Amino acid sequence: MNQPATSGKLQDTDLPALLASICGARQTGLLHLNRQDASKTIFVQNGRIIFATSNRADDRLGELLLRKGLLRIQHFEEASVNLTQGKRLGALLVEMGHLRPEELIKAVIEQVKEIVFDVFLWSDGTYNFEQGELPSREVITLKLSTPEVIMGGIQRIQRWSRVLRGVGGLDATYQAVGGRENLLHLMTLRTEHSALLQTLELPMSVRDLCRRGLLADFEVCRALWAFRVIGLIEPASMAPTAGAIPQVEVPVAAPPQAAATPAAKPEASAPAAAPAQTASPQPQAPPGAASMTMAIPVLQPERDAPAESGAAGDNEPVLEVVEEEGDPAAPPQAGAAPQDRPAALDECQIEGCLASFNERHRHFYATLAPKAGDKAPEIVQRCLATMEKDLPGLFSGEAPDAEGRFNLDALKTNIFAFGVISYATGLDMLIEREIEMAESLFGSAVRREISQALKAVKK
Repeated sequence: MNQPATSGKLQDTDLPALLASICGARQTGLLHLNRQDASKTIFVQNGRIIFATSNRADDRLGELLLRKGLLRIQHFEEASVNLTQGKRLGALLVEMGHLRPEELIKAVIEQVKEIVFDVFLWSDGTYNFEQGELPSREVITLKLSTPEVIMGGIQRIQRWSRVLRGVGGLDATYQAVGGRENLLHLMTLRTEHSALLQTLELPMSVRDLCRRGLLADFEVCRALWAFRVIGLIEPASMAPTAGAIPQVEVPVAAPPQAAATPAAKPEASAPAAAPAQTASPQPQAPPGAASMTMAIPVLQPERDAPAESGAAGDNEPVLEVVEEEGDPAAPPQAGAAPQDRPAALDECQIEGCLASFNERHRHFYATLAPKAGDKAPEIVQRCLATMEKDLPGLFSGEAPDAEGRFNLDALKTNIFAFGVISYATGLDMLIEREIEMAESLFGSAVRREISQALKAVKK
């Protein structure tokens, strides 16, 4: 299979498709992006985005916490003065009592996403993919859903010329591909996007889809662009039979030769590329659109443990509050004793938090089950799968019983064995994702009913 282009100019490259090509090929390495005085790096491990850094001051963790109202200026200044070599701002804020661990993990997840989303807005600059092992650092890393990152990034793009080029023109005809369930398990679509995708069970042009009025025309085109890059739809003439592995045509340059040393910094101009010919026609793109193709397999759900990674700098990369030995996402060996319990985890507090969570989840399930029927367990399992990417180990190997209750002893063992400091946030996050998925499938009335049921539960 062809490999993603090593380096080039962003104005000559479809960035969402470039990112999809790297992740679709399950590459490991650093995607460096530069524009004027801005420099950003996306860390990819086995095809998953786990990390991102930036040299821009506004992308730093402290500034993000200030914008979100989670940090006072006086506390920010106090922590900055006391910051020492090797200490990260996030960890110091938690130690000083100015920030809760669960607030920190939410902020870091948002920080990484914002760094990546901002790059989607760049229409010029250079990129350089440095394939190879990531810089080593013992820290829990994020495992973001690449389809959701691509969907969210394209949703930020406001330039019509880029959207029109990305969708392939108004007369391009698309159809949903078979075997796309593996992708849908990696993301949560809005109700309108789900309806748009269902409409494409039969071939339809972009123009006709806009006429249906499911979304504003601009939103339809952005969603279709994202669907195509992710692999949910393909040009109708290329749609595979049911059960086949869908592929996406994305722009690439000629594959680089294998090298023992990291890739060089991007040059001033993109390397020459010879477009590959495909057996099936592509949708007509507006003038100026690049004509480059590469077959990228759809991302498959994985359960591999996140690799150790990190980078030095002021941008507070990932989960700096966790500094543990070993692989935090690896399952404990049979018969092995749990790791030393982190000081931040109080057993009585955990038991109370888990009991409250279990009661809320029971109420949630009791409200959902009559509406969802056989789909209720599937909704829970899909949300548990997404939690494994963000907080690996918290719900490892666990599932609720027929009444929606989890085994609390097993969950507590996971918390201590995996050192999940953000367990309280993770518990709330699971229920919130389940509610969002229920709403996307059954409407806002179900969300209101579930919310009312949960209000009756005393936290």
